[in-house]
Amino acid sequence: MRPKLKLKALCLQLFKLSSYFELTRPDLRIVETDTGAAYYPGERKITLPLYTGEKRSHEVRLLHEFAHYLAHSRTGKPQLHRLPFVEALWDVVMFWYGDPTLYPWHTDFVKVEKYALSRMKKEGYAVHTARVDQVPR
Repeated sequence: MRPKLKLKALCLQLFKLSSYFELTRPDLRIVETDTGAAYYPGERKITLPLYTGEKRSHEVRLLHEFAHYLAHSRTGKPQLHRLPFVEALWDVVMFWYGDPTLYPWHTDFVKVEKYALSRMKKEGYAVHTARVDQVPR
């Protein structure tokens, strides 16, 4: 059974993230195609698929895409999965969960996970390095 989309919770999540980081709230669109989640910098829009797999919830996907928006806002340029993005994702995760071990880093891109594991080690968090599945680089 596919996880149910909780639109009100996602809108509230987006409102809280935007408020905390003092950004204009991006538009949120739910798409019925299976293209995955995306951030569109020219439109200040985040799209999420109607259905998502069990490993990456809508909440996690929204955090990831919001980090693209935050990195773009900080640098003035759209950011892929490089340092400005991973630093933004770290900040988003720390705001949302308060503990980086609660985010499923192993479901993200390999270099994003490596950054997070390295930073968690430096900051004294318990680090788990077993990667169940490989996400494309």
